[in-house]
Amino acid sequence: MSTPTSKLSDYFLRVPKCEADGTNWNIYKSRFIYAADTAGLKEHLDATQVAP
Repeated sequence: MSTPTSKLSDYFLRVPKCEADGTNWNIYKSRFIYAADTAGLKEHLDATQVAP
């Protein structure tokens, strides 16, 4: 879960750039989902969070 002093961008700094040819898609996807979960945003990805 996020801490009060964390910035949202801090969670996504280590997510690699997704290559246009898709060669690193699996790595990108898993790291993006992990970063979103750590930031408390995973529910928005899997549509379990109600839209405001």
